[in-house]
Amino acid sequence: MVYLEGTPSGSIYRNSDGQPAADFALRITSLQLLGSKPETTELSNPKSEPAAAKVTADLEVPD
Repeated sequence: MVYLEGTPSGSIYRNSDGQPAADFALRITSLQLLGSKPETTELSNPKSEPAAAKVTADLEVPD
């Protein structure tokens, strides 16, 4: 597990297909390693896939 502190920044734009898109960055000022995740059967199974995080947002892109 990791703890991060920093300054977030973001921008919205239109991608090459003309669709709204967003960028997000974090300028990290502090990083702490808090420890590791306890081992589970999921970690011991090399065929399991990591869970994907779903992020949704309503984007208003200026023309």
